[in-house]
Amino acid sequence: MIDRSFHPDFKAEPYWWDAAPPEDASGEALPERVDVLIVGSGFAGLSAALEAARAGVSVAVLDSGLLGGGASSRSGGMVSSGQKLVLTEVLRGLPAIKAQVALEDSRATFEFLKDLIARERLDADLQLVGRFFGAFAPKHLETSPQDRSENSGPLPG
Repeated sequence: MIDRSFHPDFKAEPYWWDAAPPEDASGEALPERVDVLIVGSGFAGLSAALEAARAGVSVAVLDSGLLGGGASSRSGGMVSSGQKLVLTEVLRGLPAIKAQVALEDSRATFEFLKDLIARERLDADLQLVGRFFGAFAPKHLETSPQDRSENSGPLPG
């Protein structure tokens, strides 16, 4: 039951499920044998399954819920290239080399995702339109540059 504090039109499901609802594969027969069994149908599980299948091995993906219905479906479709690591101060206190590796890994993951979408011709509606750095505490206004109109380039920090 939906809380009465929500608007009557509120739906708990993401709006994109209207066009692409999660699949219920619970009635599907399981293969008798596979080379690789992936547990979880989120971004990581499906990406691992795709790479294993491309390598020529048989793959099955299992999930306790609906396929595509878990946490990965609630990301709002936002991906980034590392600024969250900087803005949330996750890197603060790390040795410089570890912070650099974390940023490089984040950027590499972003590039991998863009390449995956292009290579697989995924209907992901990826649009690289810039960045929004919201301030959710007064200190962010004090430490954040006021003009971040560029859409690419090195991250702050």
